[in-house]
Amino acid sequence: MKSSEYWQRRFDELEAALLRKGERYNASEVERQFKMAMAAIEKEISYWYQRLGSNNGVSAAEARRLLSADELREFHWTVEEYIKYGRTAGFTDKWMKQLENASAKAHISRLDAIKLQIQQQIEVLYGNQVDGLDRLMRDIYTEGYNRSAYTIDKGMGVHYNLASTDSGRIDTIINQPWAGDGKIFSDRLWRDKDKLVNTLQQEMTQAVTRGDKLGDAVKKIASRMNVAKSSAARLVMTESAFISGRSQRDCFKGLGVNKYEYVATLDRKTSEICQEMDGKVFDIDDYKPGTNAPPMHCWCRSCIAPYFDDEEISERAARDPKTGKTVRVPGEMKYDSWYNKYVEPTTRPTGKGNWEIGSDGNIVVTEVVSSSYGKAPARGIPNAVVQHNRKNGQHDFDLYDGNGFMTLQVHCGNHGNPKHHEYGICGEHAADWIWILENGKWTGHPGIDRELTDEERRWFDAEIKRAVKHSRAKK
Repeated sequence: MKSSEYWQRRFDELEAALLRKGERYNASEVERQFKMAMAAIEKEISYWYQRLGSNNGVSAAEARRLLSADELREFHWTVEEYIKYGRTAGFTDKWMKQLENASAKAHISRLDAIKLQIQQQIEVLYGNQVDGLDRLMRDIYTEGYNRSAYTIDKGMGVHYNLASTDSGRIDTIINQPWAGDGKIFSDRLWRDKDKLVNTLQQEMTQAVTRGDKLGDAVKKIASRMNVAKSSAARLVMTESAFISGRSQRDCFKGLGVNKYEYVATLDRKTSEICQEMDGKVFDIDDYKPGTNAPPMHCWCRSCIAPYFDDEEISERAARDPKTGKTVRVPGEMKYDSWYNKYVEPTTRPTGKGNWEIGSDGNIVVTEVVSSSYGKAPARGIPNAVVQHNRKNGQHDFDLYDGNGFMTLQVHCGNHGNPKHHEYGICGEHAADWIWILENGKWTGHPGIDRELTDEERRWFDAEIKRAVKHSRAKK
């Protein structure tokens, strides 16, 4: 039996590795997305100042003047573009309603117009933040769960049977409140978004009241954006710590581990509460983040380790269900080899996805990307529906099953080659994916093109009509 110090060290190392995923996400995605949003906002504000005739300040009277007929027409065009984007990007109902109301307004002030344009950039930014953090949490949970199982297998020298992760379980976990405020991660992001929108709109009003120059107005907006970015980064690390700990807890419980030990990273940065919790042992059924499990606070680096009380896990869990024999795990076995042998074969393509169907009968798109024709990712987010906007105006769709395997591709057009795609009304066709297990790994490829089924036509009815209209317009 390995010592308590062994498990503490191993799981402290695993926690650090998982939290580095959050750090990398902050350094790349959060930083990039906020920079893009700020650049777009600066462009909008600069254009607004220039249209009003001066970079040296805009008077309150000028800002509150109603848009002219030409300016109002241009504003309505802009709002219509926002609405079109929102239908595919999944804007909140509240924001879509605000946009629809704005598009119908006969009078709007110049100040209110720029405020709406700024809010549009923030809505896009935080929509991307929600999607990105969702993907990160799923990644951390899956790797944390599997690596915890690997660490215990290797430490014990035997392989223990453990149920594989599934998208349904992860959906339940990330959409379940774990902190005292009763909110999930997306609630916190949308709350921060509302706060930022109000702050930026107040800054614009104050800039006009003070008669700020363009440079001063942009500088103040940028400062507020930096504060929001820091808040977003803090949330990423707190949620990363939660989902990491939960993945380890679920693995321990699945293996029959009855207790866990709180392990603090002890250095000059360690909080007092984590110092006090370090080394304490709790029942696995009493696990509660913020009370007796990490994260105890923002930027928490503590973790949990299995506590065996000098008793090994039940031998029954280590037996091969087919042979009844104990499955030994060599001490030198690397994680990739362990994963390919014990985890990958249990994760199989199902050919079925739990895709959302809207009230109009059309399938709900979960992600929109702009791309040229090429090889689509064979593995993706479970139950995802990815829309590809091609350069020639055609829209194609990749559908992933409940385990994240590509299962169906739908092409709403003929790829500019009608002779080779004589399907449907305007060449729309589908291809089912074929998966084969070879040497412990699943490989897949699209099957032969075919006509869409009646159900698939209902799913993509709006897109097919759009494609028909687009093809006629090109003639």
